[in-house]
Amino acid sequence: MKKLLALLLSLLVLASCNGPDQPAKDEEPEPQGQPAKLEPEDEEAKDQLWDFSVKTMEEIRSSSNSFYSPMSLYLALDMLREGASDESLEELNQLMGSQIDPRALIDYLSLDEENSQSLIANSLWVQEGFKIKEDFQKKLEEDHGAQAENLDLSLQASMDLIRAWIKENTKGRIDPELSAEANMALYLVNTLYLKSPWMEPFYEENTKEGSFKGLEEELKVDFMEGSSDEELYFENDKFQLARKSLEGGLEAYFIKPKEMELKELSYKEILESMDEMTPHMINWTMPKVHLDYEMELNSTLQELGLETIFERDGKLGGISEEILNVSLIKQWSDLLIEEDGIEAAAATMIGVRMAMDPVEYPQVDMVLDSPYSVLILYKDLPLFMGEVYKPA
Repeated sequence: MKKLLALLLSLLVLASCNGPDQPAKDEEPEPQGQPAKLEPEDEEAKDQLWDFSVKTMEEIRSSSNSFYSPMSLYLALDMLREGASDESLEELNQLMGSQIDPRALIDYLSLDEENSQSLIANSLWVQEGFKIKEDFQKKLEEDHGAQAENLDLSLQASMDLIRAWIKENTKGRIDPELSAEANMALYLVNTLYLKSPWMEPFYEENTKEGSFKGLEEELKVDFMEGSSDEELYFENDKFQLARKSLEGGLEAYFIKPKEMELKELSYKEILESMDEMTPHMINWTMPKVHLDYEMELNSTLQELGLETIFERDGKLGGISEEILNVSLIKQWSDLLIEEDGIEAAAATMIGVRMAMDPVEYPQVDMVLDSPYSVLILYKDLPLFMGEVYKPA
């Protein structure tokens, strides 16, 4: 059951068609190594997105709170993939699968109704004076809907503008602290915002304090109570799996392990179990939740096979003639579960910098294993002087 694509795993805790008889006109060949595009409603595309989500979640999870948006990360990496080549492109394709038509995917996942929203935004922030390839910017603007801006990225004021863009496109849920860094060529940023009420809400008068059994201690939290007349449910000897529907066709799935620890659960097995869920009446006791999470994803993605993009020559020749590499991949996420529904947001930022040629100096050894002198100076004047015969 892959109809959860509108949420994907953001709630894990919780693209001129030719006529049939007409030859294709002026079709440009796909870049070497670039897979053909899929449509988001294709089963192969859905399988790829779930595979990416499960692999990244398995790497990110820990024995403490973890919440992130695999879709936001995917959409940000997909922008980077437009400028990747050689080993970098191969590694991105290995992790992400064949490219899914980005514009069609964004349209497929977007929802903007009176009560329910799933909003996606992309942006490209380029250092003033840095020349990027016209084709790269065109792809991001036309295919990914990315807003492009030229700024002096060495100024904190520029980072404040990016921060304001993120905050605006996540309805204020994500407001990251961003600092200017030297030698940055560009930033790729994706935001994803979701808000929807429950089909069957909880009522505040039924919310009461209770004990949540943590790993090391019991916590006093507010629990919401209510019933769902017809929701999907599955249970085996390892876990309980229950759906609670939101408006606009959105759904939230909750998984509670039985004898095993949460970190031992297999998300692949959970995904397979969704096909076995059947209608039940469910009596809910659910804690109110607010998670505010920030994580660096460089090492996580390196563990998943993305290595070349972080090397001095990150093989990002589709972006510029300059030698570039990725310096950071970071995501901020926020989850709010309350009586009336769910609100969640994420922002993923990829920082691409200009590679600096390493300076080579002659090497010498200074082994202080015999008596030596020490001088401590300030403004070229000696504050301390001494000779060491016995270090201790």
